[in-house]
Order: sequence, then C-alpha cells, then structure tokens
Amino acid sequence: MEVSNSVYAAASGSDALQAAVGMKLLSNVKDIQTAQAATLLQDFANSQPAPHPHLGKSLDIRG
Repeated sequence: MEVSNSVYAAASGSDALQAAVGMKLLSNVKDIQTAQAATLLQDFANSQPAPHPHLGKSLDIRG
C-alpha cells in the first residue's frame, strides 16, 4: 500500500505542477500580447498621414 500511495502522490503532484506551469505560461502569453497591442496602437497614433490624402477619394470618368 505504501508504494501505491507514493505513486498516487507523485502523479497528483505532477498534475498540480503541470497546471501551475500552464497557468504561468498563459499569463506570460497574455502579457506579451498586451505589450504587442500597446505597441501597435502607439505606432498607429504616431504614423504620418498619407502623402496625398485626396488621391483615391474620387474617380474622374469624364471623357
């Protein structure tokens, strides 16, 4: 019985470790995505306007 209890304890500990590592990895991925989204939004805000803002807004079809 002692062997089976230690095997169960090892398996149970492994599950807890796997869950803890999974949660930490998920947290890290979330932090990375948040940083990337902030960088993307900042780049959009800092981007320069189009060199010719009037181009493409109308089409001259007169012959």
